[in-house]
Amino acid sequence: MSTFLAPTDKGFSWNQVAARHLLNRAGFGVPLSKVDEMVSAGPTQCVGALIEYEHFDDNLEATDFVTSLAEYAEKRRALAGLTPEERQRANNEIQRQQRQEIEKLKGWWIGAMVNTTRPLQEKMALFWHGHFATSAQEIKQPIHNLQLNTVFRTHATGNFRELVFAVGKTPAMLEYLDNKSNRKGSPNENWARELMELFTMGIGNYTEADIKEAARAFSGFTERGGEFYFDEKNHDFGSKTFLGRTGEFDGKDVVDIIFEQPETARFISRKIWQYFAYENPSDELVTELAAVFRGANYELKPLLRAIFLSREFYSTRAMQGQIKSPAQYIVMLAGQLGYGVPRAELVSLAMRGLGQDLFYPPNVKGWPGNRAWINTNTLLLRYNIPAYILVGERPPQGRTLALDEVAPAREMAEGEDTPAARRARVAAKRTPRPADVIAHYRPLQGKTATQVVDSLAWTFLGRPITPTQRASVAQVLMGGPDTNAVLTAASYDNTRAASALHLLLSTPEYQLC
Repeated sequence: MSTFLAPTDKGFSWNQVAARHLLNRAGFGVPLSKVDEMVSAGPTQCVGALIEYEHFDDNLEATDFVTSLAEYAEKRRALAGLTPEERQRANNEIQRQQRQEIEKLKGWWIGAMVNTTRPLQEKMALFWHGHFATSAQEIKQPIHNLQLNTVFRTHATGNFRELVFAVGKTPAMLEYLDNKSNRKGSPNENWARELMELFTMGIGNYTEADIKEAARAFSGFTERGGEFYFDEKNHDFGSKTFLGRTGEFDGKDVVDIIFEQPETARFISRKIWQYFAYENPSDELVTELAAVFRGANYELKPLLRAIFLSREFYSTRAMQGQIKSPAQYIVMLAGQLGYGVPRAELVSLAMRGLGQDLFYPPNVKGWPGNRAWINTNTLLLRYNIPAYILVGERPPQGRTLALDEVAPAREMAEGEDTPAARRARVAAKRTPRPADVIAHYRPLQGKTATQVVDSLAWTFLGRPITPTQRASVAQVLMGGPDTNAVLTAASYDNTRAASALHLLLSTPEYQLC
């Protein structure tokens, strides 16, 4: 490829920084213990191991807490003999149970990201969740949300054409975009429109007439009993003209024609590059990626391999400049602190406050991402979450430390009465179990305070910090101005150690990966 050379070419430096960048972007940045092993293995082998993750046992936990459709149907049948008041109470209880199961699904998925042996699979499932967005606000059945999530995971790095068709047949998508009510003579255009606009080609590559004809082709695509069902009675078998082709097309034909369009490969290649590397890639780069994608018949693995083995992926523009998504932030924080999986209710509160409420994307476009993750409310919560994990409680105001660079944003958000700010304050009242703070300092005894801070900065930030930042953190750690003092078991305590680490995790640099 001419635009970006392979990192195995002469002059490319495959080192800890590059390996960590791959670990961050193709997964969730943990475990850091893998970095030295990755440097020794080389980029080709590392990328191969990430992409060919089927070689690793799947440790995904069971979701036996999700109630089946049959059980919910039985509950609803039992309403028949009740009074209106009793029926209302019983319906409220069913809805409460459904909401609780969605909350458990959030914690389960974050747990899967924290513990996965297949980080790229989970990272791609998260990408598809934002790309093919549906919301549990409308899709009430937890099992339907889980089914779509399973499709994302099953097809995470498979064939994109097959993924598109599989998503379109899920009860969640059929309901969310109303195709379950798409009938001959009264076509519903929602799925057909979003299929082209958001999921495959992008605006400007089809006409309103194409949307109408595609909607006819998908008529009769519905569901029964929680499974896809092709209703022949309500399917329009007539001739249709779509993207310049004419025939008695059905939904599969429409998808096949979409994948004949060159812009489909360009649209998805650009979006996946932006997810893993940086925004607004050059047309030349997108053209070359699209050629790889089309040449592989829309198999995702060759495209991902081309991205992760490109020199441009390791360029200055690409590295350490992406704002962590809330999922990336929570998973990396938990993994780096050795915390394990946070409680499901804490995960739900944190993710909602940070702006990425899993299973509840804001609309069919999903989350905008990157800079949209940061505002005064979400930034405040990003600065406070480490404190809850480090000490197991919200520190007194005098100990809620922040560097000069971040203090103004905290002060702006502290008194606000917005929904996000209120959620942040609710989260602050929860008391998670504390992390083992001293474990991060024990191996560093015998070093000076500034050396300790530099080591922690590499561990948690992956980059050096400024002299002012280093001095601030070191002074907090030592409880005084002597930052050249040697760290010993007697020279620091858990409170100062936690405060120093909290300060480091409250830097602007920690929000990036």
